[in-house]
Amino acid sequence: MYNFVHGFYSQLESYALLYIGALPYIWNLCSKQLSYFSSEWLNSEISISCLFIIYFILYGQITGLPWSIYYNFVLEEKHGFNKQTFVFFMKDNLKKLLVSMALSLPILALLLYIIKIGGDYFFIYAWVFITIVSLVSI
Repeated sequence: MYNFVHGFYSQLESYALLYIGALPYIWNLCSKQLSYFSSEWLNSEISISCLFIIYFILYGQITGLPWSIYYNFVLEEKHGFNKQTFVFFMKDNLKKLLVSMALSLPILALLLYIIKIGGDYFFIYAWVFITIVSLVSI
């Protein structure tokens, strides 16, 4: 039942974000925030995309936190599977957030750079890059 309710909520949330135009709004917000810098690489699509992804990773962490807390501290504890404290849980989530950003942002930036300089065959270069990243990350 938990998975059904969580999945239904996630679908509604995604639909609401698309319906209210959150994606273009956040993109424009990122563009405005980075336009204050005079550096060319901070005003590029790659930097804007990375900031955009940071905002949505943070948004996902914040909106997913109540679901994760309920799952760990209500459902798992009900069956005796949870042995962690709330402080350790929060530290663990913060570490997960930092590691996911540290790994995903450089990969995203490189992929966007490959797409930008790839020309007509960018999809082949992007495919090779993603394949190498997938094989190295195993």
